[in-house]
Amino acid sequence: MKNFFILLLFLIALQVQSQTVSTKNWTLIHERTASWCPYCGTWGWDMKDRILTEFADEEVIFMAVHHSGDLTNPVAQQFGDNFGGFGQPIFFVDGVNINASSNNIGTKIEETQFELDFKRDQSVFAGVGLKAVLDETTQTLVADTKIEFFTDAEGGDYYLGLYTLEDIQNVQASRTGIQTHKNVLKNSILPNVFNNPLHNGAVTVGTKFSRTDTLKNVTVSADKLKVVGIIWTKVNGKYLFFNANIVPVTGIKSATNDI
Repeated sequence: MKNFFILLLFLIALQVQSQTVSTKNWTLIHERTASWCPYCGTWGWDMKDRILTEFADEEVIFMAVHHSGDLTNPVAQQFGDNFGGFGQPIFFVDGVNINASSNNIGTKIEETQFELDFKRDQSVFAGVGLKAVLDETTQTLVADTKIEFFTDAEGGDYYLGLYTLEDIQNVQASRTGIQTHKNVLKNSILPNVFNNPLHNGAVTVGTKFSRTDTLKNVTVSADKLKVVGIIWTKVNGKYLFFNANIVPVTGIKSATNDI
């Protein structure tokens, strides 16, 4: 009986969330950062806040990728290895270093807005649908993913990444007291950070993929978590951004005793 009620709660939570495949071109903005970095707490912090505020209603995913320091983790380190860069803070738009600095924040925000406006009018090759539920009693996160190709693709290597982003309370150099570090790249739900094959070769319009994956031992509450699904393509040994989606995590509490 206990297992029945747990299953019922999961089904209800999954029904509440929409898993419609997005028909938009999303943009990934990630910051190479570190909690010990003084500039990450000054102009880097200001630029991050502007990204989160000014692009809140756009199809934009922001990730704080701590390549070193007390908030780093293996997933973030692999992101750093894939996209490169020296020092911090460095801001990447769809994997490209936009060369932001303390002197050009406004200009770089405007350039990013131009990029978003341009992508909005472009054809969408493939979209991602997501829903994510965390059973806070069993500390198990369940993520359902759907992918659909909207146009024919002549060929390529396509991969799927599923990640958790977490809002974390932590110190930050150049800032006083404990700060809220938003959208910190934390975990890979899939076995590999990038190398989770989705499809190889030509793809015809209407091709669909779906899967369900779990992440155990999730000890933070659902309201601090988001799940990001990214389609990657691989060229010359590097993973390149293709399209993505992001959803907040829904939390439930299952029964704790047998009936």
